[in-house]
Amino acid sequence: MKRDTQTRIVREYLKNWIIDHHLSSGDSLPPETEIAQELTISRGSVREAVKALESLGIVEVRHGEGLFVRDTNLDPLLEVFTFGSHFDSSLLAELLELRTWLETAVIGDVVKKTSELHLKEIILSLSEWEKDLKEGILHTKDDQRFHRSLYKILGNQTLLHLLAVFWTVFENIGIEDIRRDPTPMETWEEHRAIYEAVLKHDKKGARKAILKSNSHVMERIRKVRSQRDVHLKEGGGNGID
Repeated sequence: MKRDTQTRIVREYLKNWIIDHHLSSGDSLPPETEIAQELTISRGSVREAVKALESLGIVEVRHGEGLFVRDTNLDPLLEVFTFGSHFDSSLLAELLELRTWLETAVIGDVVKKTSELHLKEIILSLSEWEKDLKEGILHTKDDQRFHRSLYKILGNQTLLHLLAVFWTVFENIGIEDIRRDPTPMETWEEHRAIYEAVLKHDKKGARKAILKSNSHVMERIRKVRSQRDVHLKEGGGNGID
């Protein structure tokens, strides 16, 4: 058989093994030598198949331990979006738009399910964020922690993974004018307004506060895109440094 055909057979074999044996995150898979013998396929093809499944976030290789099922993740999406955002700022704008749609859609359920413990977790994230600001520490991790604490109560890990994709792309993008927040204290106050709306069980107010906060990030993205368009018209190349 051709090498690519062998690799494809191994990939399907491993995926079916996981399903048929009802495996979950952290469970071990057969070693590469055993797979090669079972399928009468070269170890090289097995290694290629494993690498392909690693890139898809399905399995992980722990050196010295073996092959294991990975936890649920969106690594393939993250890789594509992170790479694309370096030369296409419209991608980041669309990701922010998707994030805004998600957040405004679920905030009503957050307000409905909120509890005293949940509110304490949100205010703790705000307090830590404020402390960092007073110490001159500006990091998107504070912003991300707030949103995670806000939506964690819904118990939907996929939602948290999707939101994390935006934050990781945003943090890794090589466009400083987008990443740098010109009004960090104002951003903190906007998030405090989200918390206060949830505290008052004000769904409409919470949606409004989210839209206001996200709109300022979108303004920075649009400004950079506008500058890029001018740069291109003037013959300055086809990318953003």
